[in-house]
Amino acid sequence: MESFTLATDAVGSSVALSALLALVPLLVFFLLLAFAKTKAYIAGAWALLTALVIAVAGFGMPAGLAVLSATQGAAFGLFPVVWIIIMAVWLYQVTVRSGRFEDLRRVFDRVGGGDLRVQAILVAFCFGGLLEALAGFGAPVAITVTMLLGGADCGSAGRWRCSPVWCSRSSSSCARTTSPTS
Repeated sequence: MESFTLATDAVGSSVALSALLALVPLLVFFLLLAFAKTKAYIAGAWALLTALVIAVAGFGMPAGLAVLSATQGAAFGLFPVVWIIIMAVWLYQVTVRSGRFEDLRRVFDRVGGGDLRVQAILVAFCFGGLLEALAGFGAPVAITVTMLLGGADCGSAGRWRCSPVWCSRSSSSCARTTSPTS
C-alpha cells in the first residue's frame, strides 16, 4: 500500500503558496455558486475535481490515494446526513401515524396565544435543543424543518403570510396570497 505524507511547503518551498493553492477548490466552489449560478452539487463536483487535480499535480499525492481520500470523505460525509434524513422521516411518520402530530399542532396553537413568533422561538430553542442533545449531527434543523413543512395542508400555490404549519383552512389570521407580503 502506498503512503503519502503532506509537506506544508510543497509548492515552491513556501507555506503561503501551498495555502493559496489549497484554497483554489473553495474558490471554485463559491465562484460557481455565486457568479456562474450553478447548482450546488455541480459546483461541489467541480470543486472535488479541482481538489483532486491540485492534490496530484500540486502536492504530489499519488492518484490512487487521492481518489481513495475522496471516496472515504464522501462516505464519512454522507453517513451522518443520510442518517439524519432517515431518522427525521421516521420520526415524522411516527408522529403522524400515531396521531401525535395533531396534538403537537394544537399545543403550539395554544402556546403564546397564537403568536407565530413565540411559537417559532419555542420550536427553535426548546425542541431543537432537545433534538441536539439526543441526536447531534445538526438533527434539530433536519427534523424540525421536516415536521414544520410536513404539516402544511393549506395548498401549495402562492406565498404564505404565516408558517404553513400553523395555518388551517378555517383560520382567518393566515391567508394565502399570490404576491409577496412585507
